[in-house]
Amino acid sequence: MNNFFTDKQLNRDKLLTFGFEKTTKGYYYKEFVLQELFEMTVTISENGEVSTDMIDLATGESYILHLVNNTAGTFIGEVREAFDDLLERIAKECYEKVVFVNPQSKEIMAYIRDVYGDELEFLWERFPKNAIYRRADNQKWYAALLTVLPEKLGLKGEKALEIIDLRGLPEEVLSLINQPNYFPGYHMNKKHWYTICLDGSVPTAELKVLIQKSYQLALKK
Repeated sequence: MNNFFTDKQLNRDKLLTFGFEKTTKGYYYKEFVLQELFEMTVTISENGEVSTDMIDLATGESYILHLVNNTAGTFIGEVREAFDDLLERIAKECYEKVVFVNPQSKEIMAYIRDVYGDELEFLWERFPKNAIYRRADNQKWYAALLTVLPEKLGLKGEKALEIIDLRGLPEEVLSLINQPNYFPGYHMNKKHWYTICLDGSVPTAELKVLIQKSYQLALKK
């Protein structure tokens, strides 16, 4: 069940729009499933913990076989499918994807949203923690936010880094990567792209200027 809500942040306003009721302990939703054979309830506490109950309306008791690993059978499969379907809908409509958690990453995402009206696009199912920004007018990328291990940038450490790839003119890229805290473009054409760690090593004000330049470069054919 937790997989539906991994890397996602709860939007409480959207819970109410979906149909959840606010209670003293959090939020509560119920829905009849499988031709009203069951009543499924979903409770989300104030701290975001999700719990469920599947009530067999014929007996009034909780049904749990769909939660037991290695249980099989057509009917159990139908119950499990209905269970997953509701949680998937709640995750899609009431949660927002959150991958990049560093303060500077959040600043940059807010800046791009406010200035360009663009949102991150997660294009790769195999790499759910990598995303790009592209211009709306010509669909060209002007930035990528990625998570990488330090060794990929020639750094030490085991904790994954949040980085941004930006466009630059070849002479500017060469000049930048000869400075501290700038790296050759990760997974990009290293002649035209460079990388910065979103850990505050490069001030946000400087990053905003570089993003503006990258955005303009993406306009060129």
